[in-house]
Amino acid sequence: MYVYLLESIETGWRYIGQTQDLQQRIERHNSGSEKSTKRHAPFKIIGYIQVKDRKEALQLERKLKGMKLRERQYKYFLENGTTKTENHGVPGSEK
Repeated sequence: MYVYLLESIETGWRYIGQTQDLQQRIERHNSGSEKSTKRHAPFKIIGYIQVKDRKEALQLERKLKGMKLRERQYKYFLENGTTKTENHGVPGSEK
């Protein structure tokens, strides 16, 4: 499971979510298939954090969404996750 932070390339709007298949989920966001994000597409991934299970993913997602300040969310990913500059892509992108 992954918790991820996306940022709209056009508007700067940020989205935090969780998924088992990070590559597929990002593709769905960028294709406009997700109602909650389609008006802000396309997105770039800021970072992601791998967790052991859905329960942990939901807890972390709630924690991050509760931070409200964008800088705090970004700092959390820098300190605890993998950022786009480090990961050379996302898990599953080698398909």
